[in-house]
Amino acid sequence: ADVIPPIPELTLPLGRTKEGYRLGLCRTYGDSAEGRKIVGTLVLEGPDFGTCLFTRDDGTPSSLNGGGFHLLQARAAEALCED
Repeated sequence: ADVIPPIPELTLPLGRTKEGYRLGLCRTYGDSAEGRKIVGTLVLEGPDFGTCLFTRDDGTPSSLNGGGFHLLQARAAEALCED
């Protein structure tokens, strides 16, 4: 089956880093050893663009880059984004 990768450009920003980069929400697929979906922070700008940052059940910080997570709070595509 085809999988559409997350598109950070279509995510509503919900906060900013101390450097001023926009942040959104992400959620892991839940196919890790824990088997639980984990909500995290999606970096929408800057050097970590497109990375879902989250904390595992054991307290270990972790990240996913380029897939393996859902975007939360996505906005509708605008005319310039559609074919």
